[in-house]
Amino acid sequence: MQRRTIFLFLLFLAVLSGLSSCREDRFSDDPSCRLRFSADTLRFDTLFAERGSATKLLKVYNDYSNRLKINSITLDGKSFRVNVDGVAADSCGPLVLHAHDSLLVYVQSMVEDAASAAPYRVTGQLRFELNGHRQAVGLEAWGRSAHRVGASVISRDTTWTGELPFLVFDTVTVAEGATLTITEGTTLYFTNRGGLQVYGALRCEGTVEKPVVMRGDRSDCMNTLPPLPYDLSPGQWRGIRFRTSSDNRMAWTEVRNSSDGVVLDSTALPQSLELDHCRMSNATGCVLTQRGGTLRLLSCLLYNAAENVINVQAGTCELVHCTVANYYGFSWSSRTGSSLRIANYMHTDRGDLLPTDVTFSAVNCMVTGAWTNEFTIDQADAGGTLDYTLRKCMLNKRLSDISAHYDNCIFNGKSGFVFEDWEEGEHPFLYDFHLTSASSAVGGALKSAAESCPLDLDGKDRTADGQYDLGCYAYR
Repeated sequence: MQRRTIFLFLLFLAVLSGLSSCREDRFSDDPSCRLRFSADTLRFDTLFAERGSATKLLKVYNDYSNRLKINSITLDGKSFRVNVDGVAADSCGPLVLHAHDSLLVYVQSMVEDAASAAPYRVTGQLRFELNGHRQAVGLEAWGRSAHRVGASVISRDTTWTGELPFLVFDTVTVAEGATLTITEGTTLYFTNRGGLQVYGALRCEGTVEKPVVMRGDRSDCMNTLPPLPYDLSPGQWRGIRFRTSSDNRMAWTEVRNSSDGVVLDSTALPQSLELDHCRMSNATGCVLTQRGGTLRLLSCLLYNAAENVINVQAGTCELVHCTVANYYGFSWSSRTGSSLRIANYMHTDRGDLLPTDVTFSAVNCMVTGAWTNEFTIDQADAGGTLDYTLRKCMLNKRLSDISAHYDNCIFNGKSGFVFEDWEEGEHPFLYDFHLTSASSAVGGALKSAAESCPLDLDGKDRTADGQYDLGCYAYR
């Protein structure tokens, strides 16, 4: 009796499974059936003409208990490319979509050049035909034209202007005796192989309203939570390296998201670089490295590096009304250096220690960040000299290190930056270094130095209210 009961139960399960399987194997011809899509429109960020976008994924769902036959999938739009379940084609079908299953469609945009100074919009559709009914998913991308620059040598005086941006694919070298001038409002987009190497001179002539911008070429986001724009991610291009050049000046210029930032590379004098009201940020190495020559920074903001934000290893360096901060923190890359480091030696390519001479001064500056000690002195007894003075500065610094080198400085005060008051996750990966009323930097600056550099990084008169604040921004 027990065996008979078990047999009947198993037979019932088999019949039930067979009926279910039959239902799932049937094709539905109901004209009311509709596919469900993961998005009604796929949108691509602004792309340079004739450069492919990152691939976006569209999922197509069958929410029914029967199979669906998709008669055709057709692409309408010459600026897009489609891959359906591993097959690249502008049209395909018929396709079977099983019950409660999904289909993967990969879409990429390749925008044609419209020779337009302004971004331009292109659209398309991905059309699905099912049981005599048509559905469509919209496709949208923005394109822009650019001057395309590959590996090249600028051997005579050259001016780049801002009617169109520049897309730099490889290293551009400014030869000895030549000057590259970049006018206000000009943007340089670099691919991961792109960079500048200067043996002659570089002159960036931005303004507060129209800065010169140097950045990576990608405008889409990384696959992170929350999504991280590539424009906020370090290591997107190689950076700028000054060799034996002199008379370099970068005014109202933004340099961000490179590997090595800006490097003053040669110990040969009279190599010189002035950074006047510049923003530099997000490097996988250092934001600014000095290995010789003369370097002067006026009202600059430099922040976030995996190594040091500023690393002075040789030469003469002067900072006036600058904010140097390190809050670098990405899950794939750890931070190893302080905001500001000065050392009287460097290592040669063979790893040998080379003694150097360093003269460093800072006035009315902020050197801060997430670490307790953000200003490090690395002095070797190998013959090099190191002379440094900080006057009227606010520093994250161990009190045990304090000496006569620090004149009327504030140690471990409250930075009071605007972004520190944001709620967690309110503006991910963004920083606002303007001062709040709670900042220890408010009212702590030396008047004569403020009057010698009267405009803050917003272009406002830092002396107008008779209150002189530390750093690149005046408190308002």
